[in-house]
Amino acid sequence: MPADAGMLLCALHCHRHSSMAQGDTVRRDYSFDEETDDNYGTSGTQLLALIGEESAVRLAEHFGGIRLFVPSGEKATARMGEKIGQEAAETLSREFPKMYIRVPLYRELRALHYRRQRLSLSKIARRLGIAETSVDKMLRRLKQK
Repeated sequence: MPADAGMLLCALHCHRHSSMAQGDTVRRDYSFDEETDDNYGTSGTQLLALIGEESAVRLAEHFGGIRLFVPSGEKATARMGEKIGQEAAETLSREFPKMYIRVPLYRELRALHYRRQRLSLSKIARRLGIAETSVDKMLRRLKQK
């Protein structure tokens, strides 16, 4: 490895550690998966209880399936509030300031939510990114529970 590359790696390493010491964002992931016993997963259910169904649906529509950095501060929270609602954004900011959360897709929750809004199976399927027959099967399965 050339000497310049070694010096660059050392400088990057030292900068990263000095930045962390100065109180930059600590990377901690909170996962709200749907893959456990109940419909939305234990943590997904906790997130749902924290911000409510309407906000959880909007959160999944905009950020479902990704890691989301939860900002703190009025300006940053206001930007998130435009997508999921101001109250929900403030709640997330208060509970998970400057942290990452993994946002569940909430497909079942969203399917039920859209059905209560009287959307057709085809419109629900397009919003969820799945086949219309999958939506039908999902709703029938949920009705049996």
